[in-house]
Amino acid sequence: MKKFTILIVHRVKSRAEELAGLFMENPYVEGCVTCEKVEDAVVCMGKCHADLILLDAELPCSNYKKLIEKLRKVNIKAIFALTCDNGLDSLEVVGGRPLAEIKCACDLSFDRLSTLQDIHECVLEACIIGEKKFGATVIIRTFGSFAVMHEDKAIHFSNSKAKELLALCIDRMGSEISMEEVIDVLWPDRPYDDNVKRLYRKAISNLRTSLNETVGETLFKTSRGFCSLDVSKISCDYFMFMKEYRREKVDASVMDYYLPEYAWSEFTIAKLFFDSMKRKERKNLGDNE
Repeated sequence: MKKFTILIVHRVKSRAEELAGLFMENPYVEGCVTCEKVEDAVVCMGKCHADLILLDAELPCSNYKKLIEKLRKVNIKAIFALTCDNGLDSLEVVGGRPLAEIKCACDLSFDRLSTLQDIHECVLEACIIGEKKFGATVIIRTFGSFAVMHEDKAIHFSNSKAKELLALCIDRMGSEISMEEVIDVLWPDRPYDDNVKRLYRKAISNLRTSLNETVGETLFKTSRGFCSLDVSKISCDYFMFMKEYRREKVDASVMDYYLPEYAWSEFTIAKLFFDSMKRKERKNLGDNE
């Protein structure tokens, strides 16, 4: 997944700059440009080639239409996240998709964008909206809440343990996991017997059906008591975070929001926080030498 360049169009310059500062703290954002008028947005888009544009909900609706028409003429493929549903459902995003289909974007509000958590979720929603642009078969979100998307729609799992198994595969970065480890994590309070093995096989079968058949590709694989995930067609916020973390460009602070649905995620969070603390200690020692 590529990083985002963001354009913020807001009538109050100081508010736009404040939001830009918050966006730039997010590891998924490489640049942020602001302007106060819709008329200036086309010029800005041409210069910065933004992937995501946030428009102030208080700007006149007619200005949105003018902006979109101008962007179509200059053939800029932008992703739009509009700030509220103030009668804008009839508008279209560049590329021809109606806003009604982009429910995650219609709920965004500038007033809600006040913490790194909000900024993070906003950018991830843009990732989901831009799935085809980035060429990913499946988009998976782990921060804030666990969500699995294919062609702009959520993949539903009739078996909750199947979805949790997918989350575990993501946590393990797609590498092979043994049946014993899966059972130990997903059913920690149950004895290791034939009954729990049946629950394991049921989760395996449901995940294979829900994911592979929906997507039309064999992303989830099993063999001789092991399961794994082909991550080459998956765009995931956790993968991108880990890439930046290994390059020491981000710390573990965002991990507070990692897979909150599953208690076992606390082990991953604790491991990264401990590692991050050790990094800081090493850095401090190096600075003092």
